[in-house]
Amino acid sequence: MDAHIIARAAAFSLALGASMLTAPAAAQDKIVKIDGSSTVYPITEAVAEEFQKAKKNVVKVTVGISGTGGGFKKFCRGDTDASGASRPIRKSEAEECKKNGVEYIELPVALDALAAALVPLASIAERRLYRLLDPTRNNGLPAFLVAESGLNSGFMLVQYTAASLVSECKTLAHPASVDSIGSSAGQEDHVSMGMTSARHAREVVSNAEVVIALEALVAAQALDLRSPLQPAAATGAARDAIRARVPFLDADRELGSDISFVTDLVRSGALLEAAERPRGPLD
Repeated sequence: MDAHIIARAAAFSLALGASMLTAPAAAQDKIVKIDGSSTVYPITEAVAEEFQKAKKNVVKVTVGISGTGGGFKKFCRGDTDASGASRPIRKSEAEECKKNGVEYIELPVALDALAAALVPLASIAERRLYRLLDPTRNNGLPAFLVAESGLNSGFMLVQYTAASLVSECKTLAHPASVDSIGSSAGQEDHVSMGMTSARHAREVVSNAEVVIALEALVAAQALDLRSPLQPAAATGAARDAIRARVPFLDADRELGSDISFVTDLVRSGALLEAAERPRGPLD
């Protein structure tokens, strides 16, 4: 069975656990067999009645009685019309589960994949930024893209910031959806860790946006240092959008406001729109 079936099977067995432990032998008149297994699972009449009372408020409340394996397999795959016992889920709760990916694993896995995919994007941007600052690799530009680099730090600390954000992204990209820890005396189902996946993905996206902005800020300085050479139209338009608020760096100054402005350009899509204006969509 695949991982999804195994997770659903665990929920099935938990739904039966209480009646198996507490039911007197005389009350065990409903049973379930799984895929021809010799193991028989008793369900008491009282448990079956409780399921039926809740029928209006649950997605699935049917109780399998000596069934074949087909219905159980359908249940494990999430088919609410399949025969077999299930943990009752209120409709409103089920909708929340589907919306937020709390119970089902698909959304957390997708969010983990998003975070992992963004790490190399941010990492490559930081490496390009690094090369622009290194006089042994930047084809004749001054160290740290500033005059008198021994006295001025230039964009050195901008690269420090980008490097630290990329390192943080690598840590956040560990997939939360691979984890689950039992709780409540073993009564709870497998946990998708969807909220953790969502938080981590959001932080990776936010960090990656800042790294892209830092690269753009440094690239604008490098382009100006290449004057009188002129960049292509789209590149020049992106540079001009930055220069609308961020002046050329002649000597060290506090760069916090510059970084915030360019980050807003990236997050709002304004930087992309500026680059697309001269030539059309950058597909």
